[in-house]
Amino acid sequence: MVSSQYLNISNSSAELVEVTPSISLGNLYKVYASAEVNAVQKKFSLEIIDGFLRGNERLNFVEHKVVSDFTSILIFEVTQASQLNTYYKLEALSYVNSNHNIFILVKKNNKMLGYQYIGLDNEIIPEVEQKILSKLL
Repeated sequence: MVSSQYLNISNSSAELVEVTPSISLGNLYKVYASAEVNAVQKKFSLEIIDGFLRGNERLNFVEHKVVSDFTSILIFEVTQASQLNTYYKLEALSYVNSNHNIFILVKKNNKMLGYQYIGLDNEIIPEVEQKILSKLL
């Protein structure tokens, strides 16, 4: 994420303030994500299809963070591969509550490209409720 700095002058003092531009979800593509839940073990598996990959690219799993009792963040990086692979499956990730939500983020060269935000019942979470982005950035 690119940030910029500006000089804030007030009350005869000056300070350097860093500004990070906000992300517009409208500029990011959506990946297809589907969760399969094992409620007894409180685990879920996740299938992801990224139809926006090109050439010799593939998804590479980077990190799973449980940021609250109700939200997990999964980060994927687009990397070079010997051939195009738009499919990725993750097994046995933990969740806390039955109404846990999963935010999937796809990055390339540290730039956000795509996302999806789903519940464990595979319901797509409306964009109005996607305040989780602020915790990521």
